[in-house]
Amino acid sequence: MLLLMLLLTVLGHGVLLLSMRELQATWAFRHALRAGEAAEAGLWLAVEGGASLPEERTPWIPHVLVSGETPDGITFRAVLRWLDDEFFLLEGVGGSRGWVGERRAGWVGWSLHPLARLAAFGAAAEVRGAVVLHGEARVEADGFREPPEGWPDPLCSGYEEVLDSLFPGGTLPALGPLPELQPEEIPDGDSIPHLGLLRGAELLERAGDGGGSESGSGSLPADAAWGCPQGSGPPAFLGTPDSFYLEQGRICGILVVGRDLRLAGDARVHGLVLVAGDLHLEEGAALEGMARVGGGLRLADAALFRSSACPVLRALEEVSVLKEPLLAGDGARINAF
Repeated sequence: MLLLMLLLTVLGHGVLLLSMRELQATWAFRHALRAGEAAEAGLWLAVEGGASLPEERTPWIPHVLVSGETPDGITFRAVLRWLDDEFFLLEGVGGSRGWVGERRAGWVGWSLHPLARLAAFGAAAEVRGAVVLHGEARVEADGFREPPEGWPDPLCSGYEEVLDSLFPGGTLPALGPLPELQPEEIPDGDSIPHLGLLRGAELLERAGDGGGSESGSGSLPADAAWGCPQGSGPPAFLGTPDSFYLEQGRICGILVVGRDLRLAGDARVHGLVLVAGDLHLEEGAALEGMARVGGGLRLADAALFRSSACPVLRALEEVSVLKEPLLAGDGARINAF
């Protein structure tokens, strides 16, 4: 009887230890699950909450964007580390009170950097199709470091050191080929030249978010200066999925066109132009800045294309909706660990 009681005691003690271990495992799983969800929550709070990206882009320095704790003991935070000037790692970290471990989840993202975008250009006008000049039309590259006509010199003088570092040769060629994308990189129906990871559809959407969407043909008053230094407000950011025609007035900033762009008469554009179709300059119209053209570049009469870095840098720096973070595709998702 004593031996039987001893065996039953050992068996009962073993069941008790097993139950305690199962309880510990259950609580550990609960803590891990809560911490994993907290890590995901930290990521989405940083993304959906519109947390501002740090201006300092030194690689791998941690920047805490979101941090907090719930009343029931769940802790969360989102940490951003720059991988280079534009790509970053967004890391969500979650914990649970009473558990020494933590869970992490991450996503690779991208945010436009003006200097990196300017350095990506191989020519002031990158054109996929033919370049045709008629009459007294001109293409000039000598003014790449100079401000556009009518701009005050001090507005562009701050870019001299930057341009020296980006272009040791002093300037960019005026004309060059538009880099070809792989077919899988081009969404259906999206032929607008890209700007970093910003494809045509994304550019048009952000132009609409910024209140600058335009369509069809039209003109500004002859003395209008939309987004130009003499006017008020930031650089213009305009986009249309259709063709666009302008015969007078001035636009300074970024113009995105889903078909053809035609500038005629007294029309002036200072800045960056992204055109899916052909770019036509006629009857004395002028484009001073840089361009990416999916079709051909055609200049007639006394039209002028003059390369100029200053209005492009100004636009890329001051159009804030372009610098909003863009999370990379599903292939860049880092599972929780």
